[in-house]
Amino acid sequence: MPAALQRAPDVSVGNAKVLTPRGQISRRALPREFGPYNLRVQWGLNELTRLICIGNYLDDYLEQLWAAQREGDVWLRVRVLGFDFATSLNFSIYLDDPRMEHLINIKRTWLTVARMQATSSLIPIPHLQWATILDLQRQLHYAQEQGFHTLTLNLQMTKRQGWDVVARGLPLIQAQMPEGHLLFSGVVGLKRMELLARTFPTASFTSTTPHYLAQRRVRLQRDGVRLIKEPVEGHPDLILAENVRLYREFLTATNGRKPPSQGSPLAGSSHQAALDEVVAALVAAAGT
Repeated sequence: MPAALQRAPDVSVGNAKVLTPRGQISRRALPREFGPYNLRVQWGLNELTRLICIGNYLDDYLEQLWAAQREGDVWLRVRVLGFDFATSLNFSIYLDDPRMEHLINIKRTWLTVARMQATSSLIPIPHLQWATILDLQRQLHYAQEQGFHTLTLNLQMTKRQGWDVVARGLPLIQAQMPEGHLLFSGVVGLKRMELLARTFPTASFTSTTPHYLAQRRVRLQRDGVRLIKEPVEGHPDLILAENVRLYREFLTATNGRKPPSQGSPLAGSSHQAALDEVVAALVAAAGT
């Protein structure tokens, strides 16, 4: 667990890293050598860091987890691992599927929220997904009635058609929930991130791409809103810190907000100074 994430105000983890399809705790989340400790203890996170479980993954996995969570204490297990928040399961909606499939998957997303509330102290973050504007209107109305102020959208899409549907709904979200907060997952490109950040200045973003690239020793650089992938030699944790910093600085410059406080027991310590020195060395090495 890199020091950069130990000092982060929020850390998100995909549900497939946390739970097996049958709803048991995954050994990837809790290796045997760590015993009964939760992730917060295992990773050395400070008490201010918020852990978020993200409910996006392959449909086959989600279908099995849907069945498991109706019968067991799936969400209580997630809470015991140290998570504070969890987004609802994000079942895919394909526009060329029968209309009934759209309605069923939207309903199941919200039933997951109800299940979380009934079986754990997790704070649920509902997923917004829709095929028609009427779907979105109904969900926003229900979210407001239930007192939800934070919602999430999965924007990891393979088809332009899906983004077109989302783009048509953004003005409605802005108008109907002007005080609401959005968590966007799966946004990698800076151009789209800039559009969303300007439309929703208080939005947050989560993505696996910075970590995925860091594990392959690829650092992200940018030229305007164009991302540049740069192979480097260095520890993946340090590369991850650099990749995350790029996105944070871009968002700060885009929406004018100051980056969140990252109060850390390492701040001002020799350990932090050493980390800064290593990061600087990594940057210098990449430029030679």
